[in-house]
Amino acid sequence: MRQEQTKLLIFDFDGTLAATKQLYLFAIYRTLKQHGYDFTKKQISRLLGMPLWLLLPAFGIKNYSKLAKEINAKVLKKAHKLRACPDISEAKKIINSHNFRTALVTNSLKEFVLPFLSEHKLMFDFIFALGKKKVNKEKIIRFLLRKLRIKRENCYYIADRAYDVEIAKKAGCVGISIANRFSWSTRREIVAQRPEKVIRNLNELKKLF
Repeated sequence: MRQEQTKLLIFDFDGTLAATKQLYLFAIYRTLKQHGYDFTKKQISRLLGMPLWLLLPAFGIKNYSKLAKEINAKVLKKAHKLRACPDISEAKKIINSHNFRTALVTNSLKEFVLPFLSEHKLMFDFIFALGKKKVNKEKIIRFLLRKLRIKRENCYYIADRAYDVEIAKKAGCVGISIANRFSWSTRREIVAQRPEKVIRNLNELKKLF
């Protein structure tokens, strides 16, 4: 009998597990405004989800380290108000099962992420909270593939942004996009990038795995 190959499920955090879009949008908008930058929330939304070390220079901000620090401070201050995305209990069943290897890869700070994971009892095999580190997510995904010796077709990246579709393609894994009101990209923006699969909520994962 042929042995089933191990699957690796990699989850994004912001907009996928935690409803953080408005929190980050407000923190970025407020900080830029305080420093004399007149960008609208709509302009910021177009790049929202990129790590701050890429997002701020995209707005022409050269000395961005101070602003990034202020943005993160504002986000951490509101961390206690953080809500989970719908059907997180269904994701928990998959994440905490022994049928898969699981990882969390996020651009958020660990001080922001770890209390949330603890509160919702999400037990990942690997957690990469990149925060201030200038590391691309696709490099982390490729590292996990090598470390665990998992074939690319058995690696799934579950995330909510159009930008994440590109990450999955660069890493060579299967991209599963979540598109709902908590997502950082709209369904139209996500579909335009042609992900392998688009779902509405986390509870649809049980149909896939």
